[in-house]
Amino acid sequence: MMKRGYNGTYHQMSPKHLHRYVNEFEGRHNVRPLDTIDQMKLVARQGSGKKLLYDDLISTTTALLLAEDRTSKRRRRSDCI
Repeated sequence: MMKRGYNGTYHQMSPKHLHRYVNEFEGRHNVRPLDTIDQMKLVARQGSGKKLLYDDLISTTTALLLAEDRTSKRRRRSDCI
């Protein structure tokens, strides 16, 4: 299931957030026997009162790497023109 998610959904998994991916797939695996309504109720109940701030999610190092990646993509596009 984890391999399918990697290949089909995420395409890249950061080691920093690997525990989050594992938790997500563990949860998906554990709710398989429930019907859809019960699954949604469970997700809503577990997510109530929780929030993940963007600043907590993204470190300055990651933000710098993303900025560099965007810059290199712009350079590649301008080389094609």
